[in-house]
Order: sequence, then structure tokens, then C-alpha cells
Amino acid sequence: MASESPEATESAAPEDDEAWTQGDDPEKPLRGKLAEVLLAAGDGSEVFLMKAGPIKLEAFPVMQLKGVRLTADATAFQEAEYRVVVSQQSPDGEEPVEEMDLNDLSAFERTETETGEPVLLDLYVWVEQVVVEPDPTQEPVAPVLSVDAQNYVGSAWSNVRPVFVLSGLPLEQGYAYAVIIYDERIAVLSKDVYDQAEEGIYTLRFVLLDPMGDIVSSSPKYTLMLDYTQPVLACEVSYTANYTMTISASDGGSGVCALSLDGGQTWMEFADGEQYVLQTEKTATIAAGMIQVRDEAGNIAVSAEDFVLDKIPSGGGGGGGASAPKKEHASDGEKTTTAYNALTMEIPQEPMHELTIDDEVLPLYLTLESAAAMDIPVDHVAKFTADMARWYREPVLDEDGNVVEDGDDAPDTLVLTAQMDANLGDVFAYRWNFNGSVARVLNNSGIRYLVLRVGDDIVSLPTEVFTVGTRYTDLKMAGVSTQKFEYALRMNCDLGAETVPPEPNADGVYVDLTSTCDLAMEVAVQGESYVLSSDKSGEMYFYDVYVGPSEMMEQAYGKYASMEDNRP
Repeated sequence: MASESPEATESAAPEDDEAWTQGDDPEKPLRGKLAEVLLAAGDGSEVFLMKAGPIKLEAFPVMQLKGVRLTADATAFQEAEYRVVVSQQSPDGEEPVEEMDLNDLSAFERTETETGEPVLLDLYVWVEQVVVEPDPTQEPVAPVLSVDAQNYVGSAWSNVRPVFVLSGLPLEQGYAYAVIIYDERIAVLSKDVYDQAEEGIYTLRFVLLDPMGDIVSSSPKYTLMLDYTQPVLACEVSYTANYTMTISASDGGSGVCALSLDGGQTWMEFADGEQYVLQTEKTATIAAGMIQVRDEAGNIAVSAEDFVLDKIPSGGGGGGGASAPKKEHASDGEKTTTAYNALTMEIPQEPMHELTIDDEVLPLYLTLESAAAMDIPVDHVAKFTADMARWYREPVLDEDGNVVEDGDDAPDTLVLTAQMDANLGDVFAYRWNFNGSVARVLNNSGIRYLVLRVGDDIVSLPTEVFTVGTRYTDLKMAGVSTQKFEYALRMNCDLGAETVPPEPNADGVYVDLTSTCDLAMEVAVQGESYVLSSDKSGEMYFYDVYVGPSEMMEQAYGKYASMEDNRP
């Protein structure tokens, strides 16, 4: 790295100064043209270059460089490591550059001794950035994820939202933070702070993903028990007993645990759903705020009105806030966009058997698996075309109800359309094969959805994450590469089928919206095969995958027709 010197930065050098050296007077460094500074510098001096060059030294006495150290000035050359090069060839010329070793000038010294004349050469001097090549014999150091868990209690109820600050992201493009929720779903994050922890009991684990979406570092598992909602307090003056009222409370989160009758000064144990009977000997007024209940997380509900206990009932009433429905799932995070392994999405116009983008063949191909009305030749090659499209997005409105133009109309969907063979008959099946790296590369290239189309029916998959489940997470945490997940997606078509709604699965969930095309999907990894469906009780299942007519793309993703009721 170029040396720093206080004298070099005290004042701005004239624009035509090329170099400087300390000289005999510490208060007055020698500045000027490089040739002049070198001639004035003595043996053992350090000369600092301030110009990038190349600087030509015409008929320069070579031995004047003996014992001189040439260094890039730290003020002129920052943010990287630089070195000075001396050569008889110009870096701008066509002749190969041969660097001169200033530590070995013995040949010039012998010539000068023999002739009695100084050796004069035309030399070029310039500053260039040092490029550090990785040592191929050294194993790359794996990045390490660090998590600063702020306000995290851990395995105990809390009403304080935790904040997880992540660090360790390498400078190389393509790495990203992600969170694993419920040991099932991996969600990529757009920032290094995760502060979206919502109510409920669940686990989080943070991971660092490499550019291909594989886990290279992970955090410990965090068990969250969060409840931000105060209990529901009910106070009712008795209509059957003098000077009496009944107090009860419920809490859909952590549960009620304590009751106070003196405004929170003292507390007694009080269980969720329990009733406490308050009775006085004479007429009394229980002021607003005196009755309070607390849940296990520390949320407190306070009575909002006065209660009069008398011989004659004065009407019931109770305070307390309404509890919001308990949330059971954590936030999924947001997508991170990187440029690593990104493609410019130049797609061939002609049909293809394997997906080719930017002249690069990606591991995705199509097969005609069966057809009722034809015998499929052994050497049959199924082909498809590729097109770019943009999935419909719901407009964003401002406070006045006007549409906010975001200026982003770039394609976000890759549509692959099977070129259907003639004479297939009414019943046939196409199979798409691909591995997990295809979705990752498309996602890095700005493609949010991959659409596989046969006829008018499509299957849509989000390129960020479409496989989830405990087994999927276990495999990823064990270091199984994204490329090793080999998917087979079958579109089984029956054009003669009656138009009837599809049958729901055991959970009452409809897998698709079409009567002509059914989806069968499986994944093979490490010698095991797993059938994927929308059934969340499975150890591996698909997420946000939809089957339906091509009109799905004209609605926001996941919102087509009755998809709210029928989606997987």
C-alpha cells in the first residue's frame, strides 16, 4: 500500500507536479517533474508519484534509480493498493511491456564502469493498481453469519418486539440474508435488520445464502413467544347480590395471570377464564383504572369506567379493550435482488428443447411423456418457445386515490410454451424437468415467476422460493446444494373432460383451477424422491404454485377468479 506522509497532504501540489520526495529540509519537500525529483533524490530516498502516468523519462541516467524507492502517493491514489512500474516500453504501445527490476541494476552498473559513461535510456514510469489473485492452494474462507438479537427473551412470553441485526455479508455480489420460519420456509430478506416478528409461538433461524441460494452459514434457532395484545377485561355489577360485582378476563395469546384491585399497586394470581367476586359492606364506587388484569407477556388491560356497587343494581358494564386475533405466522421477509449470475434475458426466437438464454444452456428441458392417440418415437424431441411477459400488479394508490406510477414496467415473467404435437388426442402429458439452480438464476436476472404452458393451461412458480417443509430445510441446513434438487413437473391434460370443479384434498384444499389440466410434481435429491403437493402436513411441499388458464396472469399473483378459495 502506498505510504502516507504528513508533509504530502499539508498543501495542494501544483497541477504540473509529478512527484515529490522529502529532501534535506523536513519543512520543504522537493516537488516537481519526476525526472527532476529523481535527479535530486539521494540513495535510500523514497519518491512519491502523484500522477498516474505514464511519465516518460528521456535519456535518463539509469543508475540514478539505484537505491531509490518509488511509491504511489497516498493522497493521489486511494481506496486500493497501488505500485509503481518502470519499463523501457510504454504501456500504451503495441510492444510487450517488460518491467525493470530496480533492485538489480548490476548490468547497467558494469556497462557504466567499462565505458566510463552513464547509461542513458528512455524510460516510462506509471502507477497501476495491484490485483491480488486468490491462492488456488488455499481453501476459500467461508463467510460467517453473526446475529445481534436485541430485546430477545427466548422461550418465555414477551410483549417487546425483538430486533435481529445481521452481519457477515460478503462484499461479493449475490450473497443474501434469509430467515427460516417454523423450520419450514426460507424467505430472503432485503436488509440486514429483521424487525417483523409478529405475535405467536414460533421459531426463527437466520442464514446466509450464497449466489446460488445455498446456505453457507446459519445462526442458532430462536424460539419466540410474543404477545402484544392486552387481555379482554369484563366487569359486571351483580343484579342478584348487594354491593357485588364479578370480574373476569380472557387472553388469546399468553393467557391472563394476575389481577389488581388497587390500580396496579399489588397483584394477586388470576387465571384466564377465572371469575373474581368483589363485594363491599356498603355502597362503594370502584374508580376507573383501579381494576387491572395482566397476561403472561406483561400486557395490562385497565378498567375504563367507574363501577357503583349498591343495594339496587345500577346496570352492568365492563371495560377493557378488544383483543385482536392472534397471529400465528411470522413475516416472510422480502426478496433481495442481486446481479450475480444474472442474464440479460436474450431469448432465441426458434423453438428449443433445452432452455437457452444468452447462448447459455440452462438445465431445463421438455418431454412428451404420454399421448393417447399416438405412439411416441424413442428419439422424439419435445420443444417449447420462450417469451417475456409482465404479471399483472395491482396499482398503488396515494392518499387521494390516484394511481402512483412506479416507472417499473420491465418484464418479470418467463413463459415457456410447449409446441404441442399434432394428433395427440384428448389425453396426453408433458413433463418439464429442471433443477433448483434454474429458478435461482432467473431470480437473479429479475424474473419473479416461471410459467410453464401447455395449450391454454399454465403452471406458475415463484422463482424465489417454491419448495418448503421441514425436510427441505433439513437438507438445506445440511449443505445440500440448490443444484441437487431435481424437479419433475407433469402437466396431465384431458381435453375431453367435463367442466367440473376439481376435487379437494384431505385438508379441503383445491390443488388447481382447471378441469383439463392436473399437476403432478416431485423432487429427487440425495437418492430420495418426494411427491410435492399443497398439503402443509407433508415434510416437503410446494408453496405459491398455481395451475389454471393463462388468464391468471391478468390478475395479481394468487388472485385469479376463485383462487382465494381454491388456491393450493
